[in-house]
This record gives sequence, structure tokens and C-alpha cells, in this order.
Amino acid sequence: MTMRIAHVIFSLQTGGAEHMLVDIINEQVSQAEVALFVLNNEVNPEIVGRLNSAVRCRTFGRREGSRNPVPVALFNAALLRGKFDVIHCHNLNMAALLLPSLRRKAMLTVHDTISTPENLTRYNRCFAISYAVRDSVQTHAFTHCRVIQNGVNFNEIAERRVIPLRTGNFRILQAGRLRHKKKGQHVSIEALRILNERGIHDVEIDFIGEGPSCSYLQKLAEELGVSSHVRFLGCKDRAYVYNNIQCYDLMVQPSVYEGFGLTIVEAMAAKVPVLASAIEGPMEVLDSGRYGFLFEKESAPDMADKIIHIMGIAPEAMRASVDKAYDYALERFSVKRTARDYLEEYRRKD
Repeated sequence: MTMRIAHVIFSLQTGGAEHMLVDIINEQVSQAEVALFVLNNEVNPEIVGRLNSAVRCRTFGRREGSRNPVPVALFNAALLRGKFDVIHCHNLNMAALLLPSLRRKAMLTVHDTISTPENLTRYNRCFAISYAVRDSVQTHAFTHCRVIQNGVNFNEIAERRVIPLRTGNFRILQAGRLRHKKKGQHVSIEALRILNERGIHDVEIDFIGEGPSCSYLQKLAEELGVSSHVRFLGCKDRAYVYNNIQCYDLMVQPSVYEGFGLTIVEAMAAKVPVLASAIEGPMEVLDSGRYGFLFEKESAPDMADKIIHIMGIAPEAMRASVDKAYDYALERFSVKRTARDYLEEYRRKD
């Protein structure tokens, strides 16, 4: 008998988790009947357009934070009518809106470290995207939380074929929502200022993404005198990102906190070196620096030092390094493996 799976999420915007969810659904639909329910009215047509035509997607138009009970009632009624075997939730607080009869089928993926256990125990089963997130979850509630690591579709990411001797600027990319208190874009800008002070003027940084910190970061770049070396490219669709990671010399992720680090895996798949802050999620992805470079969290001087070190690595040595990182990531962080592991967990009897 074909398994019936409903993935439920508050919004479907351009974040890495949302894109990865679509990848997982597109893998699962070959083995199960899969639906996607989006409760709120924040839906990106580009992401919806990537869904396999066999996936039923329904939106309910609720405004974020609204107390209007009608969208929630319609949402629960649709889940009841669907007679799903699994209701896979991707937001911690979703269980509070589910009917008690539906919670018995509800499973949760926790995408980030958490500080409060609210609503955790309302789920039948819990998954974590990394061991760092699992430890956070188990501190609060679940004695067992299965780790199913995020994955990407390696076939969609263009690889950097050649690492030539550099003749132009050293190009750095940071991709992600512009929320500097989490993603740490301000550290990248401050590191660029330190490089300039040290007489290194051929480094430039592109930021891909939108968010509430955009104006702050633009002003910071101007105040530190590096605005001519910084570009804010805004929101780009995933096809653009996947085709253009290969054009950069380095991907950075200076996050202040991070449950995993999907952009790190995407860079590894593109055979571009990665520099990330030494915190739990990125360290796990990079195997404590074996497959990338790490710097002290929120330390712009250390980030600048590591950039200088990376710039000095010979092309042959860098090629060997990124090839090893690619092989490691392909084995551990393929979306096919992620989707398969979830299906196995759905079928598992407690």
C-alpha cells in the first residue's frame, strides 16, 4: 500500500531549508504519495514551480501571526481529509495548530538549535539536521532524536573545473538571508576592512540574499571604507546560485549560530573552498576543518588571517583539497540519501 505523506510548513520563501524541502519531496514522490501544505501567505512561485507535477501543493493564505481561525480550520480539515500516514512538520510551533488526532501522526524536523522546549513533546517523533541540533533537542525533551543530515542535489550544481593562477581580484561569496546577528555578514565586512588596512586591496565580497540587515550592512561597508569592494546582489533564484558558485574563489559562512550550513555543502559540491566560523553546525559539515577552513566565531581579525592564508595556497594543493571535500560531501550530504533516510524512519514502528 502506498504511503501518504504530508509535509507542512508555515511559509515557502527562498531560504535553504525551503529549497531543500522541495528537493526531498521530489525524491520521495517516486515512492510515496506526497503533498505539501503551506499555512501562511508567504509563498515564492519559483520554489512552488520546482515541485514535481505529481505533488499536490495547497496554500491557506494565513497572515503571519494572525488570530483568524478560518485558515487554521481549513488547514486541519484538509489534513483530515487526506488520511495521511505521516504529517511531517518543518516548524517547531506547528503542533500547537494541529488537532490532537493529527498530532499522533506528526513528526518534526528541527532545523536549528533551540533554547526552549515549547511544543517539542507534542510530536510523535523528532529529527535533527545535525548532531549539534540533536544535542540541543535532547537537552530539552526527546531522549531519542534521529539525526538526518541535510542534503543537496549535486547534479544541479556547476563544478569549478580549473583553479588557475589568479590574475584578477580574489572573489568571495556569502549567500543567505541578510540577518547579521545570525549569519554574521558584518564580520565579513569588518574582515575586508582589516585586509585593506594590511595593504590587500584585491579582495571583493558578493552577498546574495535579502533581509532586515541590508541597510545596516550597506551603511557599515560605507563607514569602513570598503563599499567599492562589496556588492549586494539581492535575492537570486537557485539556478543562478548553483550556476555561479563556481565563479568564486571562496565561500564564507561567518555565522554566529547555525544548525547545519547548507551553503557550505553547496560550495563543496561546486568544488569551491569554504571558510566558516568554528561553531557546531559548520564544524560538523567540515569535519572540524578537515574539508574546509575555520576561524574563531565573530573574530574579524582571525577571518582576515585565514583569508590571507587561503589566498596563498598553490592551485594544485587547492585542487586536491576541494576534490577531497567534494567526495566527502557527496557521500554524506546527497539529497537522495536524506530523502531515503526519512522514508525509512516513516516506516519504522516504535
